[in-house]
Amino acid sequence: MNGDLLFAGFDAYNKGLYKEAAVIFATVAVHEQNSHAFLASGVCFYNGQGVEKDYKTAFNTFSKAVELKNPTAYFHIGRCYLYGDGCQKNVSMAVSYLERAAKHNVQGAKELLNKIQTIPDFSSLPPSSSTISFKSDDLFTAFDYYKKGLSVY
Repeated sequence: MNGDLLFAGFDAYNKGLYKEAAVIFATVAVHEQNSHAFLASGVCFYNGQGVEKDYKTAFNTFSKAVELKNPTAYFHIGRCYLYGDGCQKNVSMAVSYLERAAKHNVQGAKELLNKIQTIPDFSSLPPSSSTISFKSDDLFTAFDYYKKGLSVY
């Protein structure tokens, strides 16, 4: 396999062909142990895009991206812990992962950490009902690094 398949997954996702994208991301993730593909696959499961919505599978898939040291995955795992999406709610674990993401300037991490500090009892909030979105530019930047064989992490 090569980076062209991952690019095809990002392209399909951006065109709204979520089922095709989900299959490509899962294939690249498993065969190449690619952190970007695990992250993208997790987003598909979290949002129910191309696959049945499944927070537990999303959490496990984000966990694999975290093992591969993907900073954006730190953010998504932190969000899962914060809201109890696919795991037991754990604000201290959420803060730990969000701080790691913030150190890598992952968009939204610092804002979510600030939100946690301003709400007296964040642990009492219900699970998140929002979806996770990709910024197309971030995906294509990740793909460019991947294709060049570089590691940004």
